[in-house]
Amino acid sequence: MSAWFVATLAVTPANTPTNRFITLQDNPGGSVDAFKKAKTDLIRINASIHFKGWCASACTMLLNIPGSCVYPGAKLLYHPMYSIIKLTSGKTIKVILPFDDQVDLLSELPPKLRTYLIQNHMDVAMGLEDKNIILDATQFVKTCDNVGKPI
Repeated sequence: MSAWFVATLAVTPANTPTNRFITLQDNPGGSVDAFKKAKTDLIRINASIHFKGWCASACTMLLNIPGSCVYPGAKLLYHPMYSIIKLTSGKTIKVILPFDDQVDLLSELPPKLRTYLIQNHMDVAMGLEDKNIILDATQFVKTCDNVGKPI
């Protein structure tokens, strides 16, 4: 998540009009905790997100913010859900999250997208498929109509 994005959230007043938005373009995702906090902050200031290009991994948690939308051609990218654990040796390893934890994370997504992923890309024993998934965002999230003004 960019420093600009975090700084914008920090200085935007809570009484921001509801037609304001932040544009995210080609966002690689990152820490689930950071995106959960960003989502809470965006909802607090009544701002939505307009997505351009691709939105990967934890970035997709922001799709469920009221008023958020995607531009034509936007893509959603998913990968198996994992935690990164740092060992005492200093090495890091990826550990696939338990199924219930994956379902909890999917609850952050718009219902149509969540249902699609569960019905088409989840195994009840393993969770999200062990492969990258690329989806047309316009199939799951409303398309932007360019209303409002950027923050």
